[in-house]
Amino acid sequence: MAAKKILFVNQEINPYLPANEISSLGKSLPQSLHGKGYEVRTFMPKFGAVNERRNQLHEVIRLSGLNIEINDNDHPLILKVASMQPARIQVYFIDNDDYFTKEDSDIDVFGSDREDNDERAIYFARGTMETVKKLRWEPEIVQVSGWISALTPIYLRQMTANEGLFKDSKIIYCVEPHNPQMALIDTELVRKLKEDGIPAEFADKFIPDFEAKLPPIPESVESDKESVSDDSSESVPEADSVALADEASVVVSEGEESAESPAPKPVNVNVLHKMAIDCAQGVVFLTDQPDPELLAFVEEKGLPYITKDKAQKGKPEFVEFYNKILEA
Repeated sequence: MAAKKILFVNQEINPYLPANEISSLGKSLPQSLHGKGYEVRTFMPKFGAVNERRNQLHEVIRLSGLNIEINDNDHPLILKVASMQPARIQVYFIDNDDYFTKEDSDIDVFGSDREDNDERAIYFARGTMETVKKLRWEPEIVQVSGWISALTPIYLRQMTANEGLFKDSKIIYCVEPHNPQMALIDTELVRKLKEDGIPAEFADKFIPDFEAKLPPIPESVESDKESVSDDSSESVPEADSVALADEASVVVSEGEESAESPAPKPVNVNVLHKMAIDCAQGVVFLTDQPDPELLAFVEEKGLPYITKDKAQKGKPEFVEFYNKILEA
């Protein structure tokens, strides 16, 4: 019987980033499977904290050079590879100076507090998918972990679903513990996804999730807006408009929000998780207590899932889970 192919798309893997429960699982699970009925390949971002010399990374010229356009800007794809010992598993690193170079202001090794996290996630998802296509390596299972990997299921299912390479791939999404210091995502993500070819009927259905989690606008600001609306013949002075924008995150002009530049609507990372889960065939909760909102979403969709206590048992539980999803 031919070995089943599993593509792991991880946010962190030990020893490339410091050891913890998540990064250690990113190493131990692929190693426990590779060569034992499974063929494994792994992708992760080449964060600035990854030591290239110590971990013997080298660039693969034939897989590099593709320009990935995001928000009207080109970003060249740099692909590096290393061999994870002792199983000698190929680990592919998606690199780009614009998105993954370490910055002094980064609050952690991922740069979780950066304002361009939506574009970083888009870049990583597209870079991973384009590289796998170049490798012509067709996985039966794609297992995705971490917020920066969360858009991978969307691109795989919404943009490549009809391509032979991924047509039959089953997606498993792993929900990792929430980082409270992570920068908020806003509705600009929806616009960028649609500009990138993600169908509007998919992207737009998550807009209510953004709107439902908006911080309430102070009553004083609401009354200011209403008074402006009552007399639409009088334009709002520029200084007053800016003041309102600072206080309520909206730009008021003649009683209406500007149609040309709507204010971003911030929301927590659960929207990314729900987008990924919507494209998945199974879910793994790697948190001590699954988020009630996400658990309800998974159960509403009727998706099989396992929780952290089972995931920590490693290979036996995951093999059973993989077989259940492949047979569905």
